[in-house]
Amino acid sequence: MINPKDFFRFASENFDLLKDLHVREAVNEVELRHLIIRHRATGSPTVAYIANQLTSLGYLEEAPYATASMELRPPVRKFLDFVLRQQQLTPVAVIRSYIEALEQMGRDLDQAIERKEADNALRILSECNEIIERMRNDSTDNLEAIIRQTLAIKSNLEKKSVRERYMIVNRIRERYLVPLRELIDIKKPVQQSIDQIQRLFKDGKRTFIAHRALAEEFSRAGSRLLRLRKSVRADFNDSRREVDPLYRTLKRENRIIKGASRALELIDRNGLKSLDLDFSVTFMRVEGMVSDDRLESYFQELSGYTPSPPRAIEEQKPETITVDFIDPIQLQQKLKKILPVTDCFEWLLETFSGESLESILQAYVYILESDNYIASHEADQKIYKIRNYTIKTCPMTVEKG
Repeated sequence: MINPKDFFRFASENFDLLKDLHVREAVNEVELRHLIIRHRATGSPTVAYIANQLTSLGYLEEAPYATASMELRPPVRKFLDFVLRQQQLTPVAVIRSYIEALEQMGRDLDQAIERKEADNALRILSECNEIIERMRNDSTDNLEAIIRQTLAIKSNLEKKSVRERYMIVNRIRERYLVPLRELIDIKKPVQQSIDQIQRLFKDGKRTFIAHRALAEEFSRAGSRLLRLRKSVRADFNDSRREVDPLYRTLKRENRIIKGASRALELIDRNGLKSLDLDFSVTFMRVEGMVSDDRLESYFQELSGYTPSPPRAIEEQKPETITVDFIDPIQLQQKLKKILPVTDCFEWLLETFSGESLESILQAYVYILESDNYIASHEADQKIYKIRNYTIKTCPMTVEKG
């Protein structure tokens, strides 16, 4: 069994060595000795001892694809990814598997609540909490990885072509961002499943109210799930802000380059006339330099120039600036009096009927993203009409957080 103190003490004393191993797929015995010698400080244990510690403490294991070679174990590599902020993108299929696991746990939890099996409910809650935190951490890691990759594409230190950079950005967008939209789209089954689990946590808290410790566990699980929803939505929006502008720029540049390449191929084969372009070529004619006599005459004219006084600045009364928004404090006070609200958007339209649509939508988003409330959406959509606008969305129920 590995002693945690020994594990972290070794990491502290040999962190530069671990960083060097982190960037390599695998190392053979000779390469490992050279790395240890390079990073070994004066007075440190022998090379053989450090090499033995790397395996006995669980840092290295044999690589399956190379003879007599070692590689970092996956948990150690993931830990170093976190420490060095080198997170890797989590495939959407993994996140979907989390959702499927949560749905199954929700069905098991529903039975445990119905049968009032406290021990079974506590075990399932613990598993739910683990899945919820994995999803949240993977979502955050995805955001960090996307930011790191977009920065690398913008700096382009590796001198990649426009097409190569466009393919990388397009892959991130198509394989990670577009599928992740399902996690925050209220019309998708994923959100409905999460809403159902949120309701189960509330039912469990009410059912086991006499079992104080278990009721608190249900409350904590509900808070974790609420944090997950807000975190995933924020990470998705931040990722889009990083990727979408870069995607549009590189897509436009890639099209220009492809068009230019095609045009050059046609010109090379059939000449300029094959493009059938309707334009005229402009020729420039370079004039002679101005003579010294003309410059001297011009400066003499300037020496006698008397500037006219500047025009006086007219005083104007300061304009009254009006800000169109709903005061958050006023919003919270009115909402607090009537919680829970079964249809938040309809309540906003009735309560703030004199406000603009933009202000009402801002208030709606504020309530949705606030930590003070728990929001859930119904499966069926509803049509709302405000002045000349028609809005179609799923009614949102708001309760105290």
